[in-house]
Amino acid sequence: MIIKIICPKCHFSKELPHDRIPASARWATCPQCKQRFELEQASPVLGIDSGPAQKDVEGEVVGRILSPWERRTEHGIWAGISRTSQAVLFSPKSFFKHTAVEGGLKEPLAFGLLTGSAGMMFEIFWQFLLFGEIGDTLSSLVDTLWGSDATMLLSLGIMALCPLLVLITILITSIILHALLSLVRGGKSGFEATFRVVSFSQSAQLWGLIPIVGSLIGAVWLVAVQMIGLRQIHETSYLRVAMALMIPFALLLVFLVIMVI
Repeated sequence: MIIKIICPKCHFSKELPHDRIPASARWATCPQCKQRFELEQASPVLGIDSGPAQKDVEGEVVGRILSPWERRTEHGIWAGISRTSQAVLFSPKSFFKHTAVEGGLKEPLAFGLLTGSAGMMFEIFWQFLLFGEIGDTLSSLVDTLWGSDATMLLSLGIMALCPLLVLITILITSIILHALLSLVRGGKSGFEATFRVVSFSQSAQLWGLIPIVGSLIGAVWLVAVQMIGLRQIHETSYLRVAMALMIPFALLLVFLVIMVI
């Protein structure tokens, strides 16, 4: 079924498949004149009033929508990866403000595993290259103990562990963050929303492509993206997000004080 949406100000019109529009949408923003208007109540289009809607990768402007990665069948896998990564890295506020809070865990997890593992592998690669003497010493020791092919096998083994490490990181981080947010009443959009933020934020690991400073930039960027993402996707305040993140440090401080006393 095709839905035709017409701007009441400039009369710009756009036809969209019914399944491309969120089931509860009430608002749209015209891509031509930027006028924000309420959709006709009689139409089957009803969405989420979440502020000015985001343009998708084709210039269409709607409410909360699935990420380009989750719509890669329309645009191609490479476009899905690159556009989602760029949005998360350079426009996290807009991305998480307008991205869907539901849609399943599988797709965000796949994106997180893909980008997080790639970034981690590059970080390991640069460390072996830049710290050559340590790498040569380790290689010689491994070759002596297990043979000439052992170094390559060890390297491949470390690379193969990257997806597992990223998977464990995403799961544990999502559970802990959502539990902390729940304590300060900042996780109203549910666990899946938190999981999506943690998964998509793994693209910050792609800074690992840059030698020496890439891993440091990625670590700082990851925390910043997650704070912005949690604030936007749960529609809460930065104060609540900061309070949630400070709880573990506060507990650690209390523990240390008790130990000293």
